[in-house]
Amino acid sequence: MLTLILMAGVPAALAQSQAEPSANASTKAESFDPKRVKLIADTHRMLALSREVQAEMAKNGPDTLSLAMVKKVEELQKLAAVVKAEVGKVP
Repeated sequence: MLTLILMAGVPAALAQSQAEPSANASTKAESFDPKRVKLIADTHRMLALSREVQAEMAKNGPDTLSLAMVKKVEELQKLAAVVKAEVGKVP
C-alpha cells in the first residue's frame, strides 16, 4: 500500500517541480534550496527502497521477511517521517 502511495505521489511532485519556469530568478534560486534538494533526494531514496522491498517480496513471497528487508522498511519509515515533517514546513 505504501509503495502505491509513493509511486503515485512522487512522479507527480517531480513533474510539477520540473515544470516550473526557469527564467524567473527567484524560482531558479528556490530550486537549488538545500532543504528542497534534500527533500527530493529523500523521496527518491524512499521510492528506491520501496521498489527493492517490493522486488524482494515478489521473489521470496509475502510471508518471508529477511533481516535486510526489515531494515529497508525501517529506513523507509524513518525517511517517510522526515519527509512528512519537511513537507509541512515548505511554503
